[in-house]
Amino acid sequence: MSASYDQVVAAHRLFCALIERDIPWDMQRLYPWEAFLCKFTTDELRMVVDWIKSRKKQHKPARELTFRSLISGPCALQWFAEDKAQALAELRQRPTPRARALASIGRQEPERKAVRADVVLERTALAEKLRQWKQANL
Repeated sequence: MSASYDQVVAAHRLFCALIERDIPWDMQRLYPWEAFLCKFTTDELRMVVDWIKSRKKQHKPARELTFRSLISGPCALQWFAEDKAQALAELRQRPTPRARALASIGRQEPERKAVRADVVLERTALAEKLRQWKQANL
């Protein structure tokens, strides 16, 4: 599925805003953006650019925030996919706001026990019966 011209131009404007540089739009950028938008979304672009910026702030190795490096280079889409996977992995490892709040007062989040599938189904059936009873009696 190909992206529309308006989507491509909007993605280019978003990219320019994210990297805080004004890259002029021309038709040579159309095909790389179409190829990018066939595989990725603008939300993923925003996530990866933010991840690269955070790595640079931490003085960790990161790719350059250039059109050639992220969108149109010979291996840019494969590298972008790797960056996206790494960013998602790091986001999953970050503590939740609740865990950070508990840690600030010296407590830990309680361990959650895994629930078997049959127990989940039984609880769902009981909840449905309760809902039906409430509708009939209240």
